[in-house]
Amino acid sequence: MAPFTTEVLISTELDDSSIHEGTKLRMSSVYNENSEAQASGAAFLTTFLCRAAASVHASLPQGVPLEICEYGCSTGGSSILPLRSIKNVADDRPLRVTLNDLPMNDWSILKKTVQPMFPDIEFSYKPKSMYGPVTDKEGTLHIAYSCYAQHWLRDGAPTGLPDGALWASQLPFDNPYRRIWEQDSKQQWADLLAQRAREVAAGGMMVFHIESAKCCGKLSQGFSDTLQRAKLAMINNGELSDEEALSMVVPEFSKTPADILAPLINGPMMQLWEVQELQYQTMPCPYVKEFEAQKKADPGVTCEKLLGFVRAFTETSLVECIGEEKLDSFWKHVQRIADNDPKKLSSDFTGTFISLRRSSAPVPPTYLTVC
Repeated sequence: MAPFTTEVLISTELDDSSIHEGTKLRMSSVYNENSEAQASGAAFLTTFLCRAAASVHASLPQGVPLEICEYGCSTGGSSILPLRSIKNVADDRPLRVTLNDLPMNDWSILKKTVQPMFPDIEFSYKPKSMYGPVTDKEGTLHIAYSCYAQHWLRDGAPTGLPDGALWASQLPFDNPYRRIWEQDSKQQWADLLAQRAREVAAGGMMVFHIESAKCCGKLSQGFSDTLQRAKLAMINNGELSDEEALSMVVPEFSKTPADILAPLINGPMMQLWEVQELQYQTMPCPYVKEFEAQKKADPGVTCEKLLGFVRAFTETSLVECIGEEKLDSFWKHVQRIADNDPKKLSSDFTGTFISLRRSSAPVPPTYLTVC
């Protein structure tokens, strides 16, 4: 079967809202064991959280609990270092922490992961979308943060994707499918900024690590190209139906740093949030870094670790698209194409780290987000 052409798909599939209905926004139950790259991002995020926590801690009266919320906590493996960094800065102050993720999250693993590490922290859990109200009262949060979560789209995939793409960022800027995904992502970022402005107290801080595209809009990680080649191999071999090929996507969109800054430098968000810090950089793949540091390391072992990492955050979405049998075949194609070369499965993400301070301006009750 030849690869799909964009022209054919536009006329038949572009408005098919059923494409994303089965795409689950959920991490695997073994996510903690396969999230070393996310943990390295969380470790870097702590440098920003420490400064934010110190600023808020110094402004609060003694004895007032520090109200914290993490958005997109998954199963808690990447929550430990950020929470520890905040606790170290405000060690003499009680902490109340809300952990938020979607209802499909594995909440039992999350609780087992975080509660034993922080027996003196009061935890609450909110199984709902980060794009809507999360905390019970407005204007009460002192610190809001998120790591490797905001690039996931709120409602799953808005369309299928042609040309073997699993991520819309693999398509050219002028591709109509990419434009739909990009617009969804921008709107949801603006929605999140508005919603958090309702929940974060004046003077409070929001610190986000947002998995990003390169400034040119392309993806940086090695595994994305390998997975696209594997999908194209299945298309060309006739292993996927037209519908399966179109629907086989991961519901993430990686914005550029310019996309992330856009609503904060032009529009109503300027009145609600002040940018305190911004840093954009490539996060070196910890698996490849470890492999290159060992003179006699087995590349096959490193590739197995990398494959486990990729499967942990993509598999629950992909199995809904093509089923377990074809997904097994897909991973075999991935292994064949990678050919025991860790760089072909590398997780060298680009990320935007941004710290925002909430102003005292009220959020208009009739506020409409503007991208």
